[in-house]
Amino acid sequence: MGGKPKGLLHAPGTQTPLVVRLASIARSVGLEPVFVGKTDAAYRSLLPDLRTIDDAPGIEGPLAGLAALLQDAGDARVIALACDLPFVEARLLERLASESSDASVLAPRATPSAPWEPLFARYDATKVRPVLQRALIEGVRSFQALFARLDVIQLALSDDERPQLRDWDSPDDLA
Repeated sequence: MGGKPKGLLHAPGTQTPLVVRLASIARSVGLEPVFVGKTDAAYRSLLPDLRTIDDAPGIEGPLAGLAALLQDAGDARVIALACDLPFVEARLLERLASESSDASVLAPRATPSAPWEPLFARYDATKVRPVLQRALIEGVRSFQALFARLDVIQLALSDDERPQLRDWDSPDDLA
């Protein structure tokens, strides 16, 4: 993204950084946003009241943030929400938070055969934490490999909701 952190990019048609927009949406549906990972002065100045958690030490790869979030959560359910989702709306986030499910993970897929969306997912910390710890010891480093070990229930998406999970991975996505 030209050296700029994704969360600091502006939401489409606004001058609002994505991380500020997503924190606001989370608060609007009664969630307490927490930033997981390395924060710099820019993030802290935009959201000085946002609690931060460092990635879990000694863990390499994308599961380090999830491990830290689950450890911090205690016995609660938590939602992992990527900061590069510029189109997520409050209604969809509220559905994810409130949908009835006793599964370890509640997550959508863009299509039935697509990979899970682990960074728009709800995790039961008590159920996922021990499975994640075992997986990390065994060398698992990807969300999809972790999900293969968990009871994951699909959050069904409507045709209107599916585009909300389009993320920004490259400068071409900004067009």
